[in-house]
Amino acid sequence: MLVQRGAPCPAEVMAQWVAGAGYVICWELVTQKPIRRWSKAAKGRVRRTNLRRRLERKFPLLAEIFIAEALASRPGYYDGD
Repeated sequence: MLVQRGAPCPAEVMAQWVAGAGYVICWELVTQKPIRRWSKAAKGRVRRTNLRRRLERKFPLLAEIFIAEALASRPGYYDGD
């Protein structure tokens, strides 16, 4: 049964409900927005940015070398595949 937001619970539902019977009156969101997926370019950009930030924080002097190795070892992952 669909009820508009803010409307009281319908009488026919309340008539069947008994406290302590093990059933509850609840709601479910019917109009849910579709899940937005990231594009491959956006995923790749964020992955490369996070890699750079993580390695520059842990290994400031060797970060460029480690970044180049990571990009060479997993090119598809850092391209967003």
